[in-house]
Amino acid sequence: MALPLFDVSATSDGGLLDGTSRVVERVAQPKTTYAYQLRDRTLWRQRFDRPIFTLATRSAGSIIAAHATNRFATDVTIDGEQSGLICFTTLLQGRSSLINDTVEVTATPECGLVFRPGPATRLLISDDNERVNIFLDAGAV
Repeated sequence: MALPLFDVSATSDGGLLDGTSRVVERVAQPKTTYAYQLRDRTLWRQRFDRPIFTLATRSAGSIIAAHATNRFATDVTIDGEQSGLICFTTLLQGRSSLINDTVEVTATPECGLVFRPGPATRLLISDDNERVNIFLDAGAV
């Protein structure tokens, strides 16, 4: 999918999704980081002919839009402080399970997610996953 107005990051290197790659929210406070890890550790040592993870972001004021794809099942752990943002997730393909403390809910193309990312939050993303996230300032909501 072409997203000419978005900042796009993509990787074809499984080693970059070994749990050490981090994406920091682009808001000043608080600092919330997202760590991506492929579930299948054998993929960590492989390079692929096309991207296995793509993240495209665009912001307009306090609104952040993101389009993300994962070819392989990925765990996302959220570290740092409670986010100042609320995330609205729409699945275009695949499934994503949100685990917040001990509560788990699953999103599909028929049912999305709304959550506030924080240190007790994990996302389990399926193979062949495509999603759109809209982040809004929690204080404004």
